[in-house]
Amino acid sequence: MNRVCATSLLLALLLCDRAFAGVAADAPDYALQNHWLCKPGRIDACAIDVNATTISPRGASTVDAFVRPSAEKPIDCFYVYPTVSMQDADLSDLVQESAQFSRVRTQFARYANVCRLFAPMYRQVTLKTMAQHAVDLKTFDPNAELAAAPQYKTAYADILAAWKYYLAHDNHGRGVILIGHSQGAFLLRDLIKAEIEGRDAQKNLVSAHLAGVVIAVSKTDAARNEFKTLKSCTDGAQTNCFISFSTFAESDPPPTWSKAFGVSKVSGAVNNCSNPAALSGDSGRLLPYVDASRNIEASEAAIKWTKTGATVATPLVALPDFLKAECVSRDDGAGYLAIRFANASAQADVRERYLPGHVYVGPVLLSNWGLHDADMELTMGNLVKLAALQAVSWQKSHTTSAQ
Repeated sequence: MNRVCATSLLLALLLCDRAFAGVAADAPDYALQNHWLCKPGRIDACAIDVNATTISPRGASTVDAFVRPSAEKPIDCFYVYPTVSMQDADLSDLVQESAQFSRVRTQFARYANVCRLFAPMYRQVTLKTMAQHAVDLKTFDPNAELAAAPQYKTAYADILAAWKYYLAHDNHGRGVILIGHSQGAFLLRDLIKAEIEGRDAQKNLVSAHLAGVVIAVSKTDAARNEFKTLKSCTDGAQTNCFISFSTFAESDPPPTWSKAFGVSKVSGAVNNCSNPAALSGDSGRLLPYVDASRNIEASEAAIKWTKTGATVATPLVALPDFLKAECVSRDDGAGYLAIRFANASAQADVRERYLPGHVYVGPVLLSNWGLHDADMELTMGNLVKLAALQAVSWQKSHTTSAQ
């Protein structure tokens, strides 16, 4: 199993549909600096190289050097990374490894242009413990199958402890965007339900950016909504709202038999789909920042980014005007972000027509996971633009209310 496939398999196996209110007695001490991947004022995981090579439709390459802001940003971002641990244990430890740094690079570090960055380490369920749950595609249900897993209680308790430490020592009334993918998004979903909705912390919630997660919504029955007060964002300037999505190739939607990603099994509800490429003002055009070191899934062959094999020397590849996204909802509870190529004709674009993010176990495609492994890479430029819009809007509203 190659690196991409192994990491992909981890991304969402620790998912469940419950929130746990207490902080475990053995939760990490988040006063310790090494229990944070990212905190302001340090050289840490968020200082990782996120320069990108931008490849145009005609194949021209330019280096997009990422310049971090010199002044402190007025809002914060709190990130929970997905399942990445390959450790030979039931739960990962708190030792920082390259796997977490890799996800910070592709999912979080570019938010530095919008906010101060906070990312706690936490003990998460490993592949050794949870891989068995993805083997049977037709029974895998991230909202129910693992609901009783004691490992989830540990992971949630860690994130709860980190969140409470952040509120007590770092927030100081600042606006905050919650960001998470897969396991991280499910943990943040449950944190919102148990610790933010209806509490003082909600007034400082700029938004939540949750990818690769299942969140039930209903247009006709509010009782079926996952969140009781927090609404799905419908405008780029809207705050105190959430976005969530799971990406699938337009030509390969969630199977009708699936209970996994992109599908809510709550009767009378659908899985929420927010389109970052619409909310960011990009009219559905994605702004991907893809890990340049990716291999073609289920193989060890490196991705060719153009038909001529353009050289990429940066960690990320940016592909403007390459992909478009549209939210699709179905009567069977499916709600997903459908991805297609922006140019109908392959001859109009010299870039290879390849969609990263499919999940394989060996040679077997997990068809009900869609493009799960690249949910945030495919949308990263749009997510950061959206975060900037929401940050400005939140600041304006709070400045006005304070006068």
